Amino acid sequence: MVKTGKGNLGCMLLLILADKIENMKKLLWLVLLFSGMAAAQEMDTVAVDTVEKEPPPYYLGVYVTGSISLEPSSPDQNIITSFGLGVQYQKWMLSFSIHDFRGSYKTYVIFPSVFELDYRYSGPEVAFQAFESEWVGAMLSAAYLRGDMVWKNMNTEENFLRDEFDLLKGAVKVELRRFRYAKPHLAIGYQKVRNLNLDRIGTNDFSGLFVAAGIRIGYFNQ
Repeated sequence: MVKTGKGNLGCMLLLILADKIENMKKLLWLVLLFSGMAAAQEMDTVAVDTVEKEPPPYYLGVYVTGSISLEPSSPDQNIITSFGLGVQYQKWMLSFSIHDFRGSYKTYVIFPSVFELDYRYSGPEVAFQAFESEWVGAMLSAAYLRGDMVWKNMNTEENFLRDEFDLLKGAVKVELRRFRYAKPHLAIGYQKVRNLNLDRIGTNDFSGLFVAAGIRIGYFNQ
């Protein structure tokens, strides 16, 4: 009788265990089913996003630009900083920038007073993207700028001598295109100053080769 009871108890435990396993299998199938439905929904979402993110039929950009350049300036190469605003449509770019002289040139224009040179120029620049790839782009640029140059008296802080000038610039720029909203570049070019007539300096002091490093930051639709 005892053995029979133990056998009945064992059968009951096996039946309960089998029922639990069957319920677990049903739960597992439900989990797999919901996982499959979620994966299918995600694939549909990715497909929709892919369609929505197709590039627009034209390239458009609006940006601010800044640069630091090493330009010819009396008596030696000196640093010029610039800041500007620009727009781009397809391969063409148009910007307007202001450039400030950050170097130092002091001399005796009229002895014994010491005078310091200061100047700024500004104007439009047009650029054309001649080459582009996934990583880099090459641009040709030309600019016409107007400037104002003064000898400032170091003792009185007054502008003593002043003259306006024209500046023509041409350059080749290589731009890193890997980042969508920030596009750093390096440039090398030639500039020519005209119509400058100021004591102790002339057009040749500010004409010649220059190098620059800059960046464009803004919205680009591609």
